[in-house]
Amino acid sequence: MNTGCYGFRRLLERRLMGLPDPPRVSELDWHQHLHGCGDCRALLHSEEALEVLLASLPELRLPADLAQRVLARLRAAGDARLDELLAYDSGDDSREPFAAPPGLAARVLANLAPERAGRSLDGLLDRAGEVDVPARLGERVLAGLAPHRKPGRIVGSASGVRFRILRAPVMGLAAAALVACLALAAFWRLGTDRAGPGAGTHATVIGAAPEAAPEEELLAALDVLEHWELLADVRDPDLAAFNRFDASDEVQLEFFGAELLMDEFSSEGSGGR
Repeated sequence: MNTGCYGFRRLLERRLMGLPDPPRVSELDWHQHLHGCGDCRALLHSEEALEVLLASLPELRLPADLAQRVLARLRAAGDARLDELLAYDSGDDSREPFAAPPGLAARVLANLAPERAGRSLDGLLDRAGEVDVPARLGERVLAGLAPHRKPGRIVGSASGVRFRILRAPVMGLAAAALVACLALAAFWRLGTDRAGPGAGTHATVIGAAPEAAPEEELLAALDVLEHWELLADVRDPDLAAFNRFDASDEVQLEFFGAELLMDEFSSEGSGGR
């Protein structure tokens, strides 16, 4: 069988199955191959003869009394309910329609209810049971997330995620500013005490007075600066406000505190004069 015969037989099979021919195939190609190939021509004649034979056969029909004969044989086996089926199969339209037994629908639904409940979400959860949480699960999760957390990162409740600069330089600047303010205040007081003898004819000599105790605001500021690093790690909700300041806010607070101290020392110096 060559390539032409193979293609012709595939086309013949498609025709017998009722499938359309490919677009590139024409009737001329069909007849041209049949003219030169005797084997394919003989095959076509045999297929046509088979089609004629099948068309001449009578239509296959079941005997009219086939159902009655089958039921009669089954009745002989002892099943009396087949008589009702035989009566309904007789085709008599005068008979009343088949009446379902009372309560049939309720029984069917009752049998289907457990199956439907098992397929629902509640049924699946009931089958799954309770899940036991492993011991120390929270600690292990936090330990696994610790390498991926960035240092100095905080999450604020209102402003979202903010990044804080390291506090060491800020604390150094604040402490230096406070020390400078205290030094300036001390030098200013010392100069005021020494300026008494050369101030003029009406100068009043001020006797050495005992040094006054530091004010409470100054002691509170020094205490905050001393324990600032401890306040950063405190979990007390009353001190949580300290952790929500940016580095810029801290610098501004220290700057304003230094200005207040300078104003306070200046007012004290003016009052002493």
